[in-house]
Amino acid sequence: YRGRRATHLSDVYSTAATLLFLATRRMPSEFPERRMHIDLSSVDLDETLKSLLQRMLEPAVEDRIDAVRALSVLRGDGGKPGGLVGGSRWDSRVDAPDQRMRTAVDAPPYRAQTSGEPIGSRVHVNVADGALVITIPPARWDGAAVSVGGFAIAWNSFVAFWTLSAVTSGGILFGLFSLPFWIAGYGMAKTALARQFMSEELYLDAVSWRLSKRVAMLGKDNTRDFAGGASKQRVGFVQDLSPSKIAVRGYVNDVPQTDVALRHGVEELVLGEGLDEAEQAYIVHTINEWLSKYR
Repeated sequence: YRGRRATHLSDVYSTAATLLFLATRRMPSEFPERRMHIDLSSVDLDETLKSLLQRMLEPAVEDRIDAVRALSVLRGDGGKPGGLVGGSRWDSRVDAPDQRMRTAVDAPPYRAQTSGEPIGSRVHVNVADGALVITIPPARWDGAAVSVGGFAIAWNSFVAFWTLSAVTSGGILFGLFSLPFWIAGYGMAKTALARQFMSEELYLDAVSWRLSKRVAMLGKDNTRDFAGGASKQRVGFVQDLSPSKIAVRGYVNDVPQTDVALRHGVEELVLGEGLDEAEQAYIVHTINEWLSKYR
């Protein structure tokens, strides 16, 4: 879970997974996937219910229908504008219950509420002198980071010992069998420690943009020293940026792993990996609101 907190939309996903299992006796992970979405085309269910489950099982939280809209679809009451979060509307003029349900399911995707900074967020947004600066400082150390980091260290230490023994006894070719375990160990270490040692900053003004990432070194008294760490920076023009979005990179225990992505021509810019879903939605909203004024 990478230290993420569950939200009410996580409950929507788990409810849909339970309903799907009750109807088919199959877990969501047992269904085929199409472009990282669960494919329910082969399921023998009412089309409206099938569409609703599809919306409830959306991997990206900003595309997932919320509980109020889902309940309105199940009741067939047509839905009300006050139950939506993105300003979307359902067509209340349709009289037939079946048609009302289809209208609700096919409505524009749910968008997380992003009018203000999420409580407790480590994301800092500053607008001054005609520029927008989004800063993401390193994450705080918590129990999840320590436990996963400790396991990653133990895993990689064991793999190193096994690789050395394999090379010594059987040669380099035999040692190559440990490569998949090194890849898994690297992924665990990155997931556990990258957030604790990386600072990100996105700068936008009316003309240009700059994305900076700096990795800290472990300094004196075990503090994070960014002055001596490595840094990476990309720059360009605002007019060449496409709107940002939350991108799904994979799944851990059926939970989508996401970050914030922007397109600069053929280049993809990524930030906010490991942030809470609400924080990522807040960043997307802030960036796109700025781009809408200057693109």
